[in-house]
Amino acid sequence: MEQMPTTPSALQADRHVSDERGGGEVASALVNSTAVRLIAVYALLVLIFGISAHNFLTTDNFLNIGRATSVFGIAALGVCVALVAGSLDVSFGATMSVCSIVAAEKIAAGHPLSYVLVYAICVGAILGAINGVLSTVLRIDSLVITLGTLSIFGGWAYLHTGGSPTNAPSSSFAEMGRGEWLGVPIQVWIMLGIALLLGFVLRFTTFGQRCYAAGDNPRAASIAGIHVGRVRIAALAISGITAAVAGMLIAANAGVANPGTGEAYLLSAIAAVVIGGTSLTGGVGTILGTFVGIAVLGTIDNGLDLLGVSSFWEDAVRGGIVVLALVLDRLRRSAT
Repeated sequence: MEQMPTTPSALQADRHVSDERGGGEVASALVNSTAVRLIAVYALLVLIFGISAHNFLTTDNFLNIGRATSVFGIAALGVCVALVAGSLDVSFGATMSVCSIVAAEKIAAGHPLSYVLVYAICVGAILGAINGVLSTVLRIDSLVITLGTLSIFGGWAYLHTGGSPTNAPSSSFAEMGRGEWLGVPIQVWIMLGIALLLGFVLRFTTFGQRCYAAGDNPRAASIAGIHVGRVRIAALAISGITAAVAGMLIAANAGVANPGTGEAYLLSAIAAVVIGGTSLTGGVGTILGTFVGIAVLGTIDNGLDLLGVSSFWEDAVRGGIVVLALVLDRLRRSAT
């Protein structure tokens, strides 16, 4: 058997992949240092808005926060996986638009809901994989590639529909975006289910450990036998899948699919991921951190709304939080 290289970099990558216990220790450390602090911040926000904003501490209001965050939250979960693997996907908003349109068209054509869901998810996976293949084959940073495909996918949505909405006349489809189960919106249950699934994948599977290795040190990961390109293609395909689900929820809730609607969620989703402690350079991040980041962002927006603060200030606050999170990430990387 060929002996594994024993350079420090190779050993670091090997620890991410072949030593499940070591990978668990890394993930555990990330949770302890980032997600717990975010939970403390979230608790502080709830306390502040609970005191200052009327009707904030009510069940209905927290359900409203869930409804408001579920769409961009689902997209953010997929973006987190891609970033952990070292790929930033900014085209997911256009993917959301494309998948909402194709789903609405299939609904209007009379196809069963199960077929529509599978079809749109496959489209999202293909678009995400295209991003990964282009980035890998052309050896161009994923940010540059996905900026280009953002325009390509978004342009297709407008050209295909002529800028007009596409109706989705189906009560069962609408139930996804408007219905409830046990008093909780179905879209919130979908977000929770995806969070649990992707959290399990990153934490307990070989693929998840390879994502961390590919994002942390791609050269060392390659030396350890990991095909970094394939890992990143798969991670971007996951981002495309979550974008497809988010896009369908938009169409299900509105009853129509509009080109360009997905792009409106771009900043919110990336902000939630960054706030959640995921590094833009890859190799660092957890689904739990992203989930808490989604809750923090949704709570801030909701609390400011209840206080009557202008939406322009909400955008400024959101942007400021993102900048602060990026600065803290840079300081953390400089210290290590």
